[in-house]
Amino acid sequence: MRENRRDILTVMGDLLTSITGAVGTMKLLMSFAKGINDAHLSQQVVSAVMDLQSQLLNTQMQSLELVTENQRLQDEIRVLKANALVFFEGNARWEKLPDGSVDGPLCDICWGISAKRVHLVLNMLGQAQDYVKYCCDQHLGQTVNVKVSREVIIKYRIETKF
Repeated sequence: MRENRRDILTVMGDLLTSITGAVGTMKLLMSFAKGINDAHLSQQVVSAVMDLQSQLLNTQMQSLELVTENQRLQDEIRVLKANALVFFEGNARWEKLPDGSVDGPLCDICWGISAKRVHLVLNMLGQAQDYVKYCCDQHLGQTVNVKVSREVIIKYRIETKF
């Protein structure tokens, strides 16, 4: 993905360099037009150069819009890929890692609000036979407790010893 972005930015940079060169050429043509003795011909050259400048300016603005849109789409793809790897099971969020293993449990509230990947912390109080209690302390002074089923903890081989 980074190579894609680099390629697009290189192409856009080359385009902007070309446009800048064209503007320089137009300035040169303008100086030549001023030296033409035929007033009508001089005016036609100046008018044509001004039209070209306007078109180049529009092209530059469109190029900038494309770069901005590309960045927005790349960011959106990154979020979609991250969301595709995170799933909900046993009352908590989990993330499938590239090696096929699963990481977690993650705080469902942190993920839901801002897609922040916050690990839940094992809570030593209130453990039971059928669940393990975790907490997240990222919520403005409030501790959020989550009961994760032991079945899921065992399934993903999560360490629960203190």
